[in-house]
Amino acid sequence: MQAEDWHLYVMCHGDSEPRYSSLASLRRMKLGAESLHHEELLQLFCAGWTLDNSGHNISTYNKWWSELTGIYWLVNNATEDFIGNAQYRRQWADEGLAPSSPSVVYIPEPERFGCSIARQYREGHAGMDGLEQALMAADRGQMPLSREELELAFNQNIFFGHIMARGAHANYCKIMQTLLDCMWPIWDNCQEKIKQIEGYNCRYISFLAERIMTALVLHRDKVWSGISIETAPINFFP
Repeated sequence: MQAEDWHLYVMCHGDSEPRYSSLASLRRMKLGAESLHHEELLQLFCAGWTLDNSGHNISTYNKWWSELTGIYWLVNNATEDFIGNAQYRRQWADEGLAPSSPSVVYIPEPERFGCSIARQYREGHAGMDGLEQALMAADRGQMPLSREELELAFNQNIFFGHIMARGAHANYCKIMQTLLDCMWPIWDNCQEKIKQIEGYNCRYISFLAERIMTALVLHRDKVWSGISIETAPINFFP
């Protein structure tokens, strides 16, 4: 498959716009659209934007779920054969788009922290300990991984952040649905406390999802048996 076969949804907050072009077909998505006035929504729709409050959506949760409201929209509403999500400052590098294999799901290359994921998360994100909430969910049987498997992932330093992926429609949706399914028990159990968190860390669910995504990827042979996952380069535009 070639670069133009990809339909990539670029997640944009507030007034942000994609800071790049691409050989792929880009779809601009406005996150948190449920909070906008009718006139703003109409202008965006006429300008060709995809709105995360259309179709089956969770746009009202965007303050806490951030880009996951866009990913939820893709899983439930996108119809293209080969889809993916990107960020307005993070681009799937053109050189990695073609040739691509239709049977592979691509994720960004990982980062390596100078400490464990657990330490980085707890020192950088104030509020409730989301990692402990994930471990407790695993104890309740609400995760596809055990407490021990999560702890193994949290206590090492390879980090698959950004929650970006691209692949054939069915495979992309399976991977992202798994991640979303991991987040719902934590949200249902803690949402009233999460809603009290202000500032940068109010995106509690999104930040935690990056760490859970890392655990899922590291245990991908168990979680997504039969789906081939490979890394591909991305570019960052400050």
